[in-house]
Amino acid sequence: MLGRSIAWFSFILAALLFSPSARAANDTFDIISIDNPSPNVEIVHIRQPDVKRSLTSYPQIAFAPGDSVIVNASGCVQTGGLGDTWKRYVNPSGEDSDRYYFGEIWIPGATGVMIPIAGIVGKPLHVTSGTGSAGLFLRLGYSDDNYDDNGYQDHDNGTENQCAGADGGAAEVTLTITHNAATPAPTGDVAPFDLFWDRVDGNAIPLDARWGEQINHDRNPRFHPTGLAGDDTCATPWLLPCTTQAPSVDLSSFPNSTFSCDHLGGPLSGHANWGPGTYTGSLTWDSKSDAGLDDDYSIDLATTNNAGATEGRPAGYHIEFDSDETIDNFTSKWWTDLKHAVDNEGTFPTPSGILDGQFAVVTGLVDLDCAHPCSGELHPAYGLSVRAIGDSNYELWAMFVRNWGNEGGCSSQDHELMLANNQYTVMLPWPQGATSVVFGDQTAFASNSSAVSISVASIVPGVGVELTFNMPTPDKHALIDGVLELKYTGVARGPVRTLGTLKHSPGFPHVLTPAVFARVVKSEDDRLPPMNAAQLKIFHANMPAVVRRPDTRLLQIPTPHVVKGEDWRIGRRTRPRLVPLIRSVSDSVKLQRDLARMRAVSAAFGGAVPGFGPLPTGDGISGRASGSAPPTPRSHI
Repeated sequence: MLGRSIAWFSFILAALLFSPSARAANDTFDIISIDNPSPNVEIVHIRQPDVKRSLTSYPQIAFAPGDSVIVNASGCVQTGGLGDTWKRYVNPSGEDSDRYYFGEIWIPGATGVMIPIAGIVGKPLHVTSGTGSAGLFLRLGYSDDNYDDNGYQDHDNGTENQCAGADGGAAEVTLTITHNAATPAPTGDVAPFDLFWDRVDGNAIPLDARWGEQINHDRNPRFHPTGLAGDDTCATPWLLPCTTQAPSVDLSSFPNSTFSCDHLGGPLSGHANWGPGTYTGSLTWDSKSDAGLDDDYSIDLATTNNAGATEGRPAGYHIEFDSDETIDNFTSKWWTDLKHAVDNEGTFPTPSGILDGQFAVVTGLVDLDCAHPCSGELHPAYGLSVRAIGDSNYELWAMFVRNWGNEGGCSSQDHELMLANNQYTVMLPWPQGATSVVFGDQTAFASNSSAVSISVASIVPGVGVELTFNMPTPDKHALIDGVLELKYTGVARGPVRTLGTLKHSPGFPHVLTPAVFARVVKSEDDRLPPMNAAQLKIFHANMPAVVRRPDTRLLQIPTPHVVKGEDWRIGRRTRPRLVPLIRSVSDSVKLQRDLARMRAVSAAFGGAVPGFGPLPTGDGISGRASGSAPPTPRSHI
């Protein structure tokens, strides 16, 4: 009887120990070993990197300015679910693998941001000499929407048999680190498309960063007469030796790649992205693409000291943001006035009359739009603060803030700004001669999210006025818009203009007249054919309605408190010092909209797109017919 009891107990114990849940709990992560084949070379092996969290830090794997790093990765991960669910750690396949189930890496000073490992495997990376030592260590990430059932237990052949065979074991990452390696550059100077900065804003985002070619001009103007990097300087600025910072790339997808972006004359069918940047300067209105296209507002920024200028944008940057994502949902009067001016060309005031010459503080994704000859952009714009009125002792700032956004027609991703605690801080500069300031009654902000708030309003005499906005995670797509009225003392009083109180609306339709649409679609960049009135009617009838999420929730404005300049500077030392990451994920909403637009064009022309023929059929967002081969991409990286 005792023997049978022991046997039964042993059976139960074995079942518990070797059940899937038990083995999942006993997963061993981050098995690290280091080889030193020579005094200045380390080969770091990380077996079974942690895939139960989005970000894992490895402070024991440190880098130094001047290091060269080559990353390799292989193997598979148990992603959980029913059936065979193991997937490759690099380049997985299967449903949602464009958004989830892949490893990511961040090497400060080399990758700039957290990027998929697939983009840098086998490529020499270089930790730039301008990188500070604080926080200079490895981070690995894993992209998923549920981390609980991830691990390395219960091996199977994986989705679509991608983990069958000898290469389908547990994931492993290997870094070959060469310390004090020489950084390659075209002429012995710094790489022309490396970004350098000596200041950051309140979010630890580089402030008024400059391209390496501008540094080269300062050091040796004879051999770098313009200081403007461009196609003549480097034909592929996102690759070595043009840059050592391994920017990520957002390529256009079908149908935009086939019908537009592959035909614009640039070296890349999309954007090369370095990371977040904040810039100051003056604005000039450029244009807006039509609601039937990418619907982007485009504004030029002449940056302070030409920071970030390129050959394609010699004054600074091109600011862009999708109006479907932003201004079409704004409800404060200044923004709705700007929208009205843009949608009603020829009326007064014009967009140029509202924006031209106004000082602004802009935070956006620093990128090169290389679908055209490469030129600098802040796209998407995450924060835009415009000094709409600046009459000596009176200022009115129009502002919007978010932590997400796409890069327009020649892109396929949503770029999420991973701020510390999801907080965005902006400092509005102090006017010369002012001694004090109060908030005016017109100050008001609104949001589309109940999770948004304003937590800090600081007045720092001699420095500026600082606001901190709290947001939910970027995937919630929160928006904030409003105006801040500032009344200063200590300077001569100028005329005071008012905009009225903040008004709200359930949302604004964004429909342009056929005349305006016909004029816009003839643009060479947009690549849509001219349509007559009957065709335009069919086009608009086939375009799906855009879902609006208007900013109708008024935010409480905290009582501003005065902070001495020295105390404010000491406080900044306790803030995050690492540049926030950009997490780039597939933008399914945009992809569906792009495909719907091209189907509407096809319908307007009786089932064919002029110059291209019939649009492939099929229900997938890829736009390809079932079983057909994908369109051939123009550029590979």
